[in-house]
Amino acid sequence: MTALNVVLAALLASGCASTVDGAGVPVDRGYRANITTEVARERLSEHDRMRRVDPCGFIDEASATSIGRVAYFGPGLDQDGCEVRFDRLTTPKRIWALRMTITVIQDGSGQATSFAGRSASETSLDGMCSIALDYQGERAFHYTLDSEDGSPCEELRAIVTASAPLLDINPPRAESAKMPKTKAWTLDPCAALSTTFPAEQRFYMTGLPSNPFECDFWLGNRAEPGDVNRHKITYSHIHQSQVTFMAPADRRLRIVGVDAREHSGEKDYCKITAFVGANNPFPTTDYYGKPEPLVEAVEVTGTGCDNVRRLAAEVVKNYQKG
Repeated sequence: MTALNVVLAALLASGCASTVDGAGVPVDRGYRANITTEVARERLSEHDRMRRVDPCGFIDEASATSIGRVAYFGPGLDQDGCEVRFDRLTTPKRIWALRMTITVIQDGSGQATSFAGRSASETSLDGMCSIALDYQGERAFHYTLDSEDGSPCEELRAIVTASAPLLDINPPRAESAKMPKTKAWTLDPCAALSTTFPAEQRFYMTGLPSNPFECDFWLGNRAEPGDVNRHKITYSHIHQSQVTFMAPADRRLRIVGVDAREHSGEKDYCKITAFVGANNPFPTTDYYGKPEPLVEAVEVTGTGCDNVRRLAAEVVKNYQKG
């Protein structure tokens, strides 16, 4: 048995948790001391702040509910967003969903406009309208309205006009009446890097706004062909019914007492999904008004399943301690 496999076996069997410095590792400690660019370290601190805002708190409820009967108002599959699902029979243009995400880079595409003094861009397609509203720096908040009969831009403009002042308030996720009191928003998704890799390991990360519930990093630098040194750790929600689903090409795992599945791809690509919140489902409603419980999950990807399992074990332990 190789040294790596000895470490892996211990990680998979162990239930002890790794040390976590709250929601974010201080800039001069752990993995954050080894990020290769200053702008990336600053971006990680911004991610710490973004995980603590309430996505649903950036939607003006009165303007949203004025469209028609709301069947659901709360989280979707992404940790960084909020959804409002309507009874389309009660709405103009058979509007059926409003989605908002805090993870968008304002790239200048779309028609330039503004709301409450904030610059924005608007994109309209048949059955869909989206507005990217400037938040801070390069990050924008993305509001999307979907309908079955024509463009819903008129209705979305009214919602964004009423919602734009909320961007100055930064409603806290801890006080949200819509988002569940789950763990991922209290955790640094990159924290496991401090315990998985040697103390001298260097990490490359981009300095662009991205999903604050995702850790996207390269070991050493970004120059390796095919990103063979790239890994991702992403927290999301998953339908409770999917926890027991296993595709023919997948492998069932048990990582630190947590059910997981593993999938291999070309060039030694590996993906592990661990259902860390399987014992704590929270209620949601699907687009047809039926109950649809969700649970928290974490996806770890990279090159080589031995390496990905080792990282996934540390991620699961970090979640269990949080």
